[in-house]
Amino acid sequence: MKKFWQDKIVIVTGASSGIGASCARELTARGASVVMAARNERRLRELSQDMRQGSTLVVQTDVGQQDQVDRMVAQTIERFGRVDVLINNAAVGMKGSIISSPLDQYEQMMQTNVYGALYCIRAVYPHMKKQGCGSIVNVSSIAGLKGFYTCGLYASTKFALNGMTESLAESALRDHIHVALICPGKVETAFDDNLLYF
Repeated sequence: MKKFWQDKIVIVTGASSGIGASCARELTARGASVVMAARNERRLRELSQDMRQGSTLVVQTDVGQQDQVDRMVAQTIERFGRVDVLINNAAVGMKGSIISSPLDQYEQMMQTNVYGALYCIRAVYPHMKKQGCGSIVNVSSIAGLKGFYTCGLYASTKFALNGMTESLAESALRDHIHVALICPGKVETAFDDNLLYF
């Protein structure tokens, strides 16, 4: 498996903590070059110092802003010449009922969890198509498989991501791009600890 990742160029969003940070560490250890994207640049740089020298590119990115995503992908192509894998991991969450949860928080979740993933997909897709290969991995949640009452609006963003992923998976095959969906259960991360509750 280590040989598979050797010299691969991988973009990981939400790479400043939790699943994203773990992915970045493991992938660089397996020989990949990783573009670490997240809003917290200071944390990204701290994490990258513990990884193989020259194996990372840190790009401060709010995936909910399309211009920032386009800039991040452009920097990736400028530095490495291609992108082999996109791991769409960035997300924000909120616990609470559909009735009581603030709508402005929901808009933020949609912008990051759904539009952010879409912006990243659209930014890398032409490069992968031109290369004739590529992989897109969307990190969703078990909440995208069952609408838990404790996080109804968060779950709806993950249902949207799941539907988008399943649709893309079929159409991308003709361009030799593999699309995968991962739906983790509860993971002991700061993300889970810091979920807003209403």
